[in-house]
Amino acid sequence: MTLLEVYQDRMDILSESGRPLKLAGGRWVMIPTVSVGNVPQLAIDLLVNTRGDVVLGHVMDPNMVPVCGNGGPGFSISTGCEVFDLGGKGYALLPRAPPAPGRAPAAAKDLADLIQSHGVAEIFLLASSYAGGRRDAQLGDSSRLRYMVTTPALKFSEKLRAKGIPVMEGGGDKGWVEDLQQIEKDINDGTSGAPAFIASQRRSSFLRRLLEECDARGIALCVLLMFVFEGDNSVDAMEMAAVASEVTGLSTAGEELEWKIPSSWQKNLGGPPESMLY
Repeated sequence: MTLLEVYQDRMDILSESGRPLKLAGGRWVMIPTVSVGNVPQLAIDLLVNTRGDVVLGHVMDPNMVPVCGNGGPGFSISTGCEVFDLGGKGYALLPRAPPAPGRAPAAAKDLADLIQSHGVAEIFLLASSYAGGRRDAQLGDSSRLRYMVTTPALKFSEKLRAKGIPVMEGGGDKGWVEDLQQIEKDINDGTSGAPAFIASQRRSSFLRRLLEECDARGIALCVLLMFVFEGDNSVDAMEMAAVASEVTGLSTAGEELEWKIPSSWQKNLGGPPESMLY
């Protein structure tokens, strides 16, 4: 039996050499969702590239869509999800694809298991949602960012509000409603503060399932969500990366970050039209 076969029934991390990799306990982990404009993925890509951090290993999980491609600086191959060390303070898990269809609940459970087994202190989940569906409550605020937290992560609320980031409307202090029946009632009555399509409102979304798993286990999870439109989302990614960097302590308040744009961003909107078309 190969090492890959041993790990194919659960989520774990393998080093470049294929050996099990243990994360340092007490640090935080930053993870993007695969969502509108790919803003969360671009934000973490920007943080990793700016800091010059190299890949530590690869996340193996049967619930993830398998992806394989050319590697980058410091690693030989690109897989469905890589793990980067962020300045010795935390880690970034950078998935290339969302969980396989119908596997989001299992993926959320596996991630919570992984976090607990490695002794990770906190999770920061970056997410994006369609800006065109905002309600009056979101349109009346100058910030396009919102936060949601589990009970142990309420400690981040003051820091986020001080930066002008409000909690997601309609979800109380934590920014999300635990009772699914109450969500359905609020949506039907038209009294929900959050748009119905927000991932935390959907029973089977990865974001909601991770909130539920972490809250039940006493894991500190802070979700940073940005309302965006599809297009050139480079500026959105820079804004989200700056906020995430400050909240996690990678940078200090008011620090001017000199972003190093990843070369892959040159293809964010695709290449130019073929000259043979004209």
